[in-house]
Amino acid sequence: MKLFSKFLAMWALVKLGKRKAKRPSPREFEAVHPVEGLPEIDALAPEFQKNMIDSYYCNSVNPVDGTHFVLRLARRPAGVCELWVCVDLPGFGTLEAPMHPNTHAFLCKEDPVQTGVVASTSGLSFHCVDPLRRWEIKFDGLLRLQHSRRLVPVRFELRWSAHADMFSTEHDVPPACTAAGMAHVPWDKAFWEKLRAPHQVHYEQFGRVQGWVEVGRTPRPTAGPAVPPRSPEAFFRRGVDCFGMRDHAYGMRRWSSFLRYVCIFVPFQSGHCVQLSLCDLEFPNVRRLASGYLIDPCGQLTPVASVSACLDTLGADGQPPAEYSLTFATTDNRTLFLRYKLDRTHFFDMRPQATVVCHESLGRFELVDIT
Repeated sequence: MKLFSKFLAMWALVKLGKRKAKRPSPREFEAVHPVEGLPEIDALAPEFQKNMIDSYYCNSVNPVDGTHFVLRLARRPAGVCELWVCVDLPGFGTLEAPMHPNTHAFLCKEDPVQTGVVASTSGLSFHCVDPLRRWEIKFDGLLRLQHSRRLVPVRFELRWSAHADMFSTEHDVPPACTAAGMAHVPWDKAFWEKLRAPHQVHYEQFGRVQGWVEVGRTPRPTAGPAVPPRSPEAFFRRGVDCFGMRDHAYGMRRWSSFLRYVCIFVPFQSGHCVQLSLCDLEFPNVRRLASGYLIDPCGQLTPVASVSACLDTLGADGQPPAEYSLTFATTDNRTLFLRYKLDRTHFFDMRPQATVVCHESLGRFELVDIT
């Protein structure tokens, strides 16, 4: 079957599927989603059961002072979780989880339904205050200073508030984008079996992150004159006012299925936000899938229709490029130019779940409307 004919056929199937699909309510989206113990999960093949996930992620930055948070907690079966914690505090240093770049950890023994805390491990917790509007992220534990390898006590409390509506990969990606990705692969028996298999639900939102971060032990008040700390690591406190994106994914995710995946998300000081995704997936079988969205300063979200970038030129050697530029078009017929220059990168080793390395990079971006 010719490529264009396959595209038209898949476009019709995807469009029909989206019409039939019921969009969950905000509370249903944000609910705790079990990764084991339910009859519908127990009925799945063992390969699917062990790859169930309930993942919470937040990446935020202050472009003025450079404060940057990469936080992720993903629940897996048998009490296992994937933990990402990296905090950049310019003027002090970079803090990371003690086992970083390893991400394998175990959940605390608490009931998320009873406590109201969605997930918690190694001091990190995510708490939904108001579905799709407000979240709290807290940490109280030990992190490792990157430059000295010392473990130091760290506390932070962050309040995330929504800037725009959520974007669901299941409901909001234009059918033409999905159809184009599926038209590039053979439509054999295995292809259709993978389409019918369990998959993950994924959605994301941009928002503002405010709060505070504290490193070291709080100085105790004394009757005498103040004594200066013995080292700059003794105590450090900073207010946090960042902007960024959080996401939630649940269902079946197997990291080894991601043959290549590049996600660019940028909050600009103007209030614009950009998200672009490019991926090759083995499960389901998809190639050259490009999607994303543009958010205007007023919070209006517009899906992306096409992206000029190619995965072959975006980190195919295993390293993010130092500089890159691309164009993308939105569904309201705007064309925009995006250019970036790499600043720094954190990487996360996903073993033993899969022999995969995730790079989280920070850079300087420029956005120009060239419509």
